[in-house]
Amino acid sequence: MTLRELIPSLRSSLPDKLAPIIWPRTTRRVGGDIQIGGVSLASIAGRFGTPAYVLDEVDLRERCQEYRRAFAGEEVAYAGKALLTRAVARMIGEEGLSLDVCSAGEMAVARAVGFPAAE
Repeated sequence: MTLRELIPSLRSSLPDKLAPIIWPRTTRRVGGDIQIGGVSLASIAGRFGTPAYVLDEVDLRERCQEYRRAFAGEEVAYAGKALLTRAVARMIGEEGLSLDVCSAGEMAVARAVGFPAAE
């Protein structure tokens, strides 16, 4: 089943060409489906329903490393308000970024994974 079949509202709105600035670098159109990191979005939607948040760990980590190289010697912080789950907080910490939290919920996620308070 394709995304267009699974989500009827996409039939007329799903673009033929995917904007690389929006999608992870591993995004590929395969027939009527889209894959991220080799995983079919139709299969994710079929298994978990929609909406579903899909991240490509390789892409996220590469972008963290690129920011650290671009701002060498400076503190680079990820804004927790963008999307903060325990897995994202772990990856951000492992890649050496600081974490900007603005709510008690974001702080709770950071503390749950042992994110250093100084960061």
